[in-house]
Amino acid sequence: MSRRTAALVEFLARAVEGALVMMFVAYLALIVGQVGLRWGRIGALYWSEEAVRFLLLWSVMLAAAVATHRELHVRIDLLELALGRRGRRWLAIVNALILLCFALALFWAGWQFVARTGAMRSPVLEVPMALVYAVVAAGAALDVVFLTLRLWLLVLQPEALAQEQVAGREVDNSL
Repeated sequence: MSRRTAALVEFLARAVEGALVMMFVAYLALIVGQVGLRWGRIGALYWSEEAVRFLLLWSVMLAAAVATHRELHVRIDLLELALGRRGRRWLAIVNALILLCFALALFWAGWQFVARTGAMRSPVLEVPMALVYAVVAAGAALDVVFLTLRLWLLVLQPEALAQEQVAGREVDNSL
């Protein structure tokens, strides 16, 4: 795997993180605006709750993909800590393969869901529901990209992952 490919994947992760920040700011502004207008008895943004719900769905699925890339998901590391360097590497390969299978299944299910909701529109914003639910497939596709890179590095370039953190401590994974 070239440095250019790794840099491109890192750029993708950072771009998604930037989009997540913008989504957070948007739904924070919508919620504060909605509460302020209701509290001041000025009126209400009748569409804001639906928009926040959709933004939250998108942000959760995209953040899960970035968490996969950054290896931030919760994991039980008891076995990982008990293994040596080679054992940790093989456990990481098995873990990434299991996650890749899940991400592929989630992508397929998300794609099917988009296909089934293609003609539906949201009640208030009248946004196509396929667009709303496309994030399930998009988040899973990002997971597949990130996990494929991880597997590539684990299998073919283990020296690229020589220093990792296990349970918050730096661990030398070199063979």
